[in-house]
Formats: sequence, structure tokens, C-alpha cells
Amino acid sequence: MTTLSDLLREKLAGHGRLVGGEGGAGATVSWVVTARTRTPSLDPLQGGEVVLVPPTALSYLGGEERLASLLPGFREAGASAVCVWTEPDEEARSSADRVGLPLISITDTSVAQVERELLDHIAGQMRHGLRQQQDRQTHLLDTLAANRGLDAIIRVLADHVSRRVAYFPAEGYPLTSADAPPSLPADFASRVPEGPEVATIGVKGAGDALWVTPVLHRGARLGALVVSGVPSAPTAAEALSMRQVAAAISVEQGRADAAVEAEQRQRDGFYKDLFAGRSLDTVYGRARTLGVTIPPEGIVVVVAAREPNGSLPEVAKDRLHALLNRQAVYPLLDQGRTLLMLVPTMLRGDSATNLLLRSLAPVAGGTAVGISEPVQDAQRVSEAVEEANTALLVSRRTRDGAPTRFLETGAYGLLAPLRETSIARRVMGQLLQPVITYDRQHNASLTETLETYIACNGNASITAHRLSLHRNSLSYRLKRIEDLTGLSLAESENRLLLTLALRLQKLVQTDQSPVP
Repeated sequence: MTTLSDLLREKLAGHGRLVGGEGGAGATVSWVVTARTRTPSLDPLQGGEVVLVPPTALSYLGGEERLASLLPGFREAGASAVCVWTEPDEEARSSADRVGLPLISITDTSVAQVERELLDHIAGQMRHGLRQQQDRQTHLLDTLAANRGLDAIIRVLADHVSRRVAYFPAEGYPLTSADAPPSLPADFASRVPEGPEVATIGVKGAGDALWVTPVLHRGARLGALVVSGVPSAPTAAEALSMRQVAAAISVEQGRADAAVEAEQRQRDGFYKDLFAGRSLDTVYGRARTLGVTIPPEGIVVVVAAREPNGSLPEVAKDRLHALLNRQAVYPLLDQGRTLLMLVPTMLRGDSATNLLLRSLAPVAGGTAVGISEPVQDAQRVSEAVEEANTALLVSRRTRDGAPTRFLETGAYGLLAPLRETSIARRVMGQLLQPVITYDRQHNASLTETLETYIACNGNASITAHRLSLHRNSLSYRLKRIEDLTGLSLAESENRLLLTLALRLQKLVQTDQSPVP
């Protein structure tokens, strides 16, 4: 990048003098053009050109007396400065000051020599800038190829612009080339460009601004790259570096995300084998390779939505992931509707069960938890999974989702494996279907009466009291149940059979009913 001040100092010193428009002396110079003695005297300017006006061209344009009126037109066309081979009058100097266009008086040097020297200098600076740009690009590509990470990529830009650089990912903590990331305005997110351009954002209450460009990957915004403490908009080279570094961050983050996804797929495959009891001869070797800790004594915990067809809240998943991965990586398999995990019985000096329940406390009303008995061998993990799933089933069907250990399931735990067998469903259909059908048709409560009578160990007085019934009304209901089931309730064997049928009924899917 070449400025007019550079040209005055290095190429025009001694034979060029700035006589007006000093306020524009810091402008960037893009090229040099010479006015002609024909129409049009200049081709359309692209912006930033130094315009040389030889005496013959000035005469063609109206002479020295018209110079003051010509300067606003040059400024509007995009010129960065005007050089003349005369001593401009006071009116021309005032005009240059007014429009902020540097006016330079040249003496003792030909137009051709000035043009040649200025073009050589500008071209040299361009070549130098291109070499620097190529070097930076090579450095950036080398950094990417060497897998040095996002920090090293950010430092490439920081070295170029000599400013503090920070990357603000959409999720997670910012990365910065300095000790701390810059403070962002409240409306920062809405001011980040949608496409890969660089925007300059003013910071309220501060004299400096921010350069901002999005980091995009397949059309989605991964975050924003920010350069802070800048006084003005970036140069073309600085903006190009920002875009290149943003693209490099996208590649690096995409690569890192792909590596994490690949590692998670490997872990998920390992967890599936572990929980299903497959490939047990390689369990500990695979665990070491994947950085997974298998506790010497652990419990299998399954967490799911309270309703069988419900979805487990994402906040519950996030809290459990954070809890289990804080110090070590324990087996945790996300099955969509459920989370299955193997954790130590003691975690950070406290019962793992207590820690898990405290983590789930904010969403406890929408979850159900099943817990196995302790297991000391990876060979028995699949059995512990069965225990945890059984405890989850009992938790959902009989305990309103309350956390349930396998040993707390009682008879339900023994009956759970039978619940979907054809024999169990046939027995339930033969014994309970007539009672359920009678209740539905007559708006009666025989099923509730039977459950209460069995819970009271066949004591009619206690049953009548609990149901707030007269003894005669209870006797009528019990007689009707005996007629429908074909079993005498006076026989303990029959009451046991009906107890098992009622408990199996609670364990079957809610959208299934017993069939004959």
C-alpha cells in the first residue's frame, strides 16, 4: 500500500511541493495517469490515481486561471492528488483545501520522469505487497497443514494487522491472540455480515472500532472473526487476510468437528457392544484406546422420559453429559429417547445415584430412572442393563417415574421378562379381561375392588373400610368378580394367581390390552 505522503517523501522530495489539500495527504495511491491534450483528457478513473497535468494539458483545459474550478471535478472522479508544472494561485490552493485534494507543484523535472519514478515506486510496492500476501497465504496454509489448531491460525492474522484478534464461535468460549477477548456491543450478532465480507463496527463510548467477518461452513455461520482496536476501515490487503483466515478457521473447525464425530461414532459402537455383551474379550483394550473409563465397581443407569413414547428433555441429557465427563469419560450411550450409562458406585466422594438425581432434579417430573445392582465385571454389564431396563419399566408403571433400583422392583422385577410372552398374555386375558370389560360396560370398579382386596390380604373388613363400602356392597362385588373369573377368592392360590395377573397387566404397554 502506497500513500501520497510516501511519494512526497521518497520520490518527490526536492522537486515536488505540496501547496494545497494537505488534509488528503494520507490517501492511498493506486496508480498514476497523465492528462491529454484531447477530449477526453482522462479515461475514467478507478479511484486513488495521482493525476499529472502537464502545461500543455492545463492549457488545453483552460489554463492556470481555470485550475481552481477543475480540482473539484478531479476529486469527484476519484483522484488522490493532482500534480501541475506551475505555481498555483491562491484561488487554486483554497479550492484544493476546500475539497481535500492534495495539489502538488512540480519544478525542475519533466513529466515523463515524474511519471516513470512514481509508477516504478507504486509497482514496486505492489510487488512487495503481493509477495507479503503470498508469504502470509503460504504461512496460513502451512499452519493448516501442520494441524497447529485455531490459536495458531488466529495469530497469523494478528501478526499481519498488528491488532488483537479474536474468534467468537457460535457455541463455546472465544479464542483470542491477547490475554482477553474484546467487549462486543449488545447488537453485535445482528451486525455480523451474512456473506464473506468484512464490516467495520463502531463501539459506543470508544474511539476505536471492530473489523468483523463471519466464519461460514456450508452456508451456516460457525462464528465471527473480530479484529479490535482499529481506527478505520481495513485496507484491501487486511480485508483479504481476514477473509482467508476466516476460511482457514472454517476448514480447521470442520476438520476438528469431523474428528470429534468420528471418535464419538467409535465410542458409540464400543458402548453398544459393551451394553449388549458383545466382543467382551477386547473390552478393556478398546476402552483404553478410546479414553473410556470402565469402573471396577459400577451401576448401569437408564434415564428416559416418564411416558414410554415421550422424548427425554435435552437439558437432562446436557446435565448428565456434563456430570459424567467432568473428570473421566464413562460409557454413556444416547439412544434418542433414553440415556444408558455405566458409572462408578461412588463419584467424587458421593453416591453416584445421589449425584445423578441431583443433576436431574430440575426436570425430575418429566423423567424416569432405572438403576441396576452393582456390577464388578464387564462380562456382567449386559445383565446389569437388563436389570436397569426392568427397574425403568417398574418406575414408569408403578412408581410415577421415581428412581428405582432393581432390588426395589420386588415381584414386578421377576414378572417383567414374562410380560410379553403369549402364555402371560393368555392368562391375563382369561382372568382379567372379563372384569375389565364389565367395568367398561357398567362404569363399575371391580378391578379396583380386586386390587384393594388382594392388597388387604383378603380381609373384607379392611377392604370395605378402604373403599368406603358397606360390607354387603363389597360382598356383592367380590361375588361378581368370582363369577367373571371363575375363581374362588377364598383360596389363597387363586388370590396369588390374580395378584400376578394384575401386576403383569401394569407392566404391559399402555396401548396393548390382554387378549383371550
